[in-house]
Amino acid sequence: MKYVCLGYHDQPRRALASAAATTLRFDNGKVFVTAGAAVPGNDRLGNVTLIEAADLNHAISLMSHRSDLSDGACIEIRPIDDTEKQK
Repeated sequence: MKYVCLGYHDQPRRALASAAATTLRFDNGKVFVTAGAAVPGNDRLGNVTLIEAADLNHAISLMSHRSDLSDGACIEIRPIDDTEKQK
């Protein structure tokens, strides 16, 4: 399955419940995983990454081990529906 990962420079201020998204927040060298979408206020989108992962847990594992993330960083992981086949 494919996932799009949206990275923000600053930690978003609030989160909305969403069945389709999972948010990773980095603080003091730890990764905190919450269900729901990150909702940026004035936060700036830093990057967009497309990954291939076996499932959501695999996607979380892949994104949790990025060495370029600092405290306060936030990544929102959303699945991409790629079930529609081209004819």
